[in-house]
Amino acid sequence: MQPVAAQGLVFWGIRSLIGEDMVKKVIESVQSVGQGLKPQNM
Repeated sequence: MQPVAAQGLVFWGIRSLIGEDMVKKVIESVQSVGQGLKPQNM
């Protein structure tokens, strides 16, 4: 399995388990490399 295909499969599995809204919140909370942690209002 190619890395991109594996990533897509894992993303699909997570999305089906926790739902689209939670996936969006998780993606929004991901910090760029080198950025300090910032408080998030969830």
